[in-house]
Amino acid sequence: MGFSESNICNLQKRDDMKMKTFCSMLAMILMLLPAASVLATPVATDDTAYSLLGRVFPEAESCVGFITIDEFSEGMFYLQSRYPDKITINVLGTSAGGLDVYQVEVTDKNSPVPYDERDFLFFSLSIHGNERGGAEGGCRFIEDIAMSEEPEIREALKNSVILFNFLNPDGWAAGDISRLGPLYDRGNANGVDLNRNWPVVGWIPASHTPLSEPEVSACYADTMARMNDNCQNFTYGGDIHGMLDATDAVDIMMPAGEFDFKKNWVIRNCAEILYDNMCEGLVNDSEMAMIMDTLGVVSPCMWGTCWDALAYTDSGFLGDWMTQDVGLNVIGLDFELILNHYVPNNAWFFPLAQLHITATRIILRTMLTESTKSYEPWLSLPGKVGYIHNPATIPRQGSSLSGGEVAYKATSMRFMEDLDRYTTQPVEPITVSEIISGKTVLSTGEYSSIVIINDFVSGNGAYIDALRNYVGGGGTLLITDGAARLLPILDICSSDGIIEELKYAGYVDILDWNHPLVKDVRGVARQTYEPTPIGFSIQQDSCPVWTVNRTAWEAKGGSVVATTGDGMVSLGSVKLGLGEIVFFGAALPDPSQDENHPYGLSDYALTYSGYQIITNAIGGTVVWENDRVWDEGPDDDGATPKRTPGFEAVFITLSLTAVSLAVYLKRRKP
Repeated sequence: MGFSESNICNLQKRDDMKMKTFCSMLAMILMLLPAASVLATPVATDDTAYSLLGRVFPEAESCVGFITIDEFSEGMFYLQSRYPDKITINVLGTSAGGLDVYQVEVTDKNSPVPYDERDFLFFSLSIHGNERGGAEGGCRFIEDIAMSEEPEIREALKNSVILFNFLNPDGWAAGDISRLGPLYDRGNANGVDLNRNWPVVGWIPASHTPLSEPEVSACYADTMARMNDNCQNFTYGGDIHGMLDATDAVDIMMPAGEFDFKKNWVIRNCAEILYDNMCEGLVNDSEMAMIMDTLGVVSPCMWGTCWDALAYTDSGFLGDWMTQDVGLNVIGLDFELILNHYVPNNAWFFPLAQLHITATRIILRTMLTESTKSYEPWLSLPGKVGYIHNPATIPRQGSSLSGGEVAYKATSMRFMEDLDRYTTQPVEPITVSEIISGKTVLSTGEYSSIVIINDFVSGNGAYIDALRNYVGGGGTLLITDGAARLLPILDICSSDGIIEELKYAGYVDILDWNHPLVKDVRGVARQTYEPTPIGFSIQQDSCPVWTVNRTAWEAKGGSVVATTGDGMVSLGSVKLGLGEIVFFGAALPDPSQDENHPYGLSDYALTYSGYQIITNAIGGTVVWENDRVWDEGPDDDGATPKRTPGFEAVFITLSLTAVSLAVYLKRRKP
């Protein structure tokens, strides 16, 4: 993204005036404020300062540093005094270091909609103290919407209560220059990462103790009281972080959990809209585009799973908790902002800070706008879908356990049960006994596809013959995960050609992007299911991925769509008679009880890519009761080049001072 000389000259003229205005205001403010405040941001905490600055929290180019925690408190209370009909400041509790944990609540207090009947939105800003972008942008966005006269914002505030949570005052205060803090801290005063401290479903490592920290337990108590005591309904949420990486300006990350068809697609839709808005907002803003160009940013934005985006995942994420049913059950996303904890992490580089602020505003505005809409996705099917019912479950009775652990009865069959609520044709269970007795006849006239999840259930000859005849007559048989053991029985390969591999997460490496099975799967996508919600540890490779010998598969005329590991087929299709067998080896494994999981187990944890592949396999098309149109594929935003952290990230970090200077000089270039 380049800029002409005239663009730069126009920016220079505008910025010369801004710089002169800023210097004049700053000189006047410094004369009015005590000597101890020389290093202040500045933030307006009284009418005199406000009349000079024009805002409580000025734009980055008018500041000389990050908002300090004391400035935040004083400025936010002053902002509340200016907009008492919009802003409420709640102190949730006290941090490990003895500081107040703030929540800023924004709504129209004069709205005729009863308070408890409004939609509640939850945002976490800079839960890692060394990632200041979320808090910097969040403070300014709070002021934006409090003073906004836009009809869209005013209407949203009549129907919504937005909770902005600043959960890590300790990490923030640790780097405050006004307190002579050396560096911002990631964790709290106990050194605990607050983004690993939430009570999520599934695997929780021994090193994590959910709700152990006062900041997290205070926020948890507040939200649970709102939901359980006051019946408040949380609808949307987001958790804004920072990353030490310079490939994309913003990473939008999907949460991990058991999401039914509707929730999966609404979250995906939200990510797509955010992607569009971020690209438009950053690229079309000439100043933001110039900053990204100077920093060498390849793309303004990407979206995907945490593992696809950052090459890792974990347990105890706030973003996962807020989207799961043990938490707030919202439509939610996580966000990472570029170069948000460089070294030293409290050095002020206003062009980069303005990029963080602009991106945060886009995130929060988009999420607020989306929360006012109603989406109804449906899965249009060519005919009825049957699935072989496996009666086995993985139970645990909570009443017999210590510590109040959650009871569950997990089964991957739940995926099909949930899917049936959103399809235009029935998705119904079929038992093996019904097939053997002849009560249910597998025919292409009755079923457009048959699905067998993880276990083919029985080796009964009549049952196997019915499956073979169904496919031979023109039907589609989708076999997932451990049901691959049916393939040798159907003479597709030998039994030693089926291998169960253990991987970090469920994934496939797509080779044939033109195959119908991966239609609308994005180029960045590999991960097909999440490990932790269904009980799999990430401390060692423990996620089962079933694969088929490629040579044997191709010898039968099979199409290799994706592989996992050493070239073994994990996604593909093969003809049998007039029909087709589709194999997907990393989709719906049985949940695991092998590891600690005090808050229960999910039945399934498909990613958006896993959903898309299964949708394609059964001939489905997603339709909406609105005008959202999908236009995706390997050549769109998913084609962002693989990031190379290491040396590149360190180099960019060490060069930030030079970058800031370059931006300023470029803007002043005659």
